[in-house]
Amino acid sequence: WENRCDEIRKLEDFKAFEAAPAGSLPDGVRLFDHTWVDKPAKSRITVRDLRRFDAKINAGSEGNEERSCPTPSTWSNGVVDWYSAREDYPVTMLDVVSAFIHASELNPNVYMKAPVEWCQMHKVEVGTMIWHMLHNLYGRKSAGATFRDFWEHIVVSVPGDEVFRLEQEPCMYFSKKSLVMICHHVDDCRITGPPQAQRVS
Repeated sequence: WENRCDEIRKLEDFKAFEAAPAGSLPDGVRLFDHTWVDKPAKSRITVRDLRRFDAKINAGSEGNEERSCPTPSTWSNGVVDWYSAREDYPVTMLDVVSAFIHASELNPNVYMKAPVEWCQMHKVEVGTMIWHMLHNLYGRKSAGATFRDFWEHIVVSVPGDEVFRLEQEPCMYFSKKSLVMICHHVDDCRITGPPQAQRVS
């Protein structure tokens, strides 16, 4: 119970959703359900993003959403290892905590049933409120692609770093200025380059 409440508080801190009366759901927009993934150390709430083929239910919904999130090839990982070994550079591993929630939800019509736990925390009757999702939530089939675009936008726009994505390897990035190489995989990445440049980046 407490882990679920902690997850809800985290979503509130992120301003990941706006609570709204259940009757405010726009016409023709599907109301998503949710699923809790409970582990001993934490709980995570995920959208039950089940696909349907009813055009009316899916009005203004997922039809044009990007759901492809590339993953590094064996070649990508091999290049990072080779570059690190050749130049004797250290490799830093990063794991973005609650990664997908950092990115905004691009679809304005994503609504989800308010969890029982949230209703009890806020003393509202279960079923009377819904969540209008403002940020990306785990379980959305477009979540990985949305976060990837968010992540890439940050990486290539850091002033002075001049980072660019490799044309042939969509998960690899390089800075000619700092000589830092990055390999991105969903919410993880590997970074190698001169130690001082890594710290600055």
